[in-house]
Amino acid sequence: MTLVGDSLDEQYFLLDTDLLEQAFRPILDEFDFAFVVDRHDPLYEDIAAVVHKGGLKLCTVDFSPTFEGLVRHFYDRLQAVIAEKGLADQLRIKEMKVLGELTVEATYSGEGE
Repeated sequence: MTLVGDSLDEQYFLLDTDLLEQAFRPILDEFDFAFVVDRHDPLYEDIAAVVHKGGLKLCTVDFSPTFEGLVRHFYDRLQAVIAEKGLADQLRIKEMKVLGELTVEATYSGEGE
């Protein structure tokens, strides 16, 4: 993730990394080692039943869980946390990247919206 802002705090930080960790931890816990499925998938109920029967973790989303969809979702959720903390005027996410295999990555900048 690349953050941008206009000023640093008194300790010369753009953002306290503990705040970033606190913001990202719930997202990571929700998605880490989960089978991610779009609730609008026509096979959602069948997939959910198999996942639960296998004792696996299911994460249900409202979008196609491609790398591109996931990176945009993470971007939007973390940008919302920045706004909730009252930091939106001084800080924003320039871009966020999700890495998969050695040859797969997706980057989202949120620009153009």
